[in-house]
Amino acid sequence: MWSFGVVIFTMLNCKVPFNETHPSIIYKLQMSQKYRFNERVDSEEVKRLIKNLLQPNPQERPSVDTVLEDHWFEMDSLTDGNGLFILRKNCFH
Repeated sequence: MWSFGVVIFTMLNCKVPFNETHPSIIYKLQMSQKYRFNERVDSEEVKRLIKNLLQPNPQERPSVDTVLEDHWFEMDSLTDGNGLFILRKNCFH
């Protein structure tokens, strides 16, 4: 689920959440959840989802089922015909 959080963050922000080269700095940023959203990301729902996915403690991260039940993935999401999710238009205000 951590990786899914990184992917969503990167897709919406056009950058990775922990953009450092030194492993110890990356670790500190991950443990403290230090990352900044691009000003274009104005959906509090997706920010909350990403924060939960990037939770440092794996036991506190949501399950796949919980994520798929999240309001951000409700029925107004589109699929590509093959059952793959396409991000909702209103996530990109």
